[in-house]
Amino acid sequence: MGKRKESSRPRMVYGYCRVSHEDSAESGLGIASQLHTFNSYLKLRQECNPFPPGVVRGTTGWEGGWSPKSPDGRNIRTRVGSPRADGVFVDQAISAYKKPLRTRPAGGYLDRTLQDGDIVVFPKLDRAFRNLRDFANTLPDWESRGISVIFVQPSFDMTEASGKLCGSLFAAFAEFESSLKSERPREALMQAWRVGKPSNAKKLRVFGFRQDMSKQWKPWWNARKI
Repeated sequence: MGKRKESSRPRMVYGYCRVSHEDSAESGLGIASQLHTFNSYLKLRQECNPFPPGVVRGTTGWEGGWSPKSPDGRNIRTRVGSPRADGVFVDQAISAYKKPLRTRPAGGYLDRTLQDGDIVVFPKLDRAFRNLRDFANTLPDWESRGISVIFVQPSFDMTEASGKLCGSLFAAFAEFESSLKSERPREALMQAWRVGKPSNAKKLRVFGFRQDMSKQWKPWWNARKI
């Protein structure tokens, strides 16, 4: 790592949190849990193993997500949210499996905020990465920019060789878990289609079947001709 360039601000510690679904974002419980982990980690570091001199908690942050439409009504996604003053960047209702960290609303803002010597603390690895390629692309790039990364749960420091190994393994497991979750709904939908039953909670009719007077699903031959 090269010599740190002179900067007008001190080295900062930032945090990143994320929830995948809108109901989680609305309840605030998932974010609150991650913030608690982040704040507890900083307190513990201050008491037991302080950061190097000159490193302070960030004073810039942001929380929000994507809006389906831009302010002028066009179907173009725009970043909507509000600033934070605690050094934490929060993505709401954003998939880490589909969206790389630096293409997310808050994740991209964090990436543009970071400077040489800064530290990023992730309360949980799977809140940051659920895609091994994203993990493998982001961390080396940040390292080349002089940015350090720490994961609290599971606990490892990406500035150490053992931390890099553990991080890669856990990122692979996180991607595997997301893949399994996406397979289960597809399997359930296919089974519903095979037996002619509704495929979701709204009890929508399966094409080619309809209910008789006793609420039993029977083949609907007129539809099947189509």
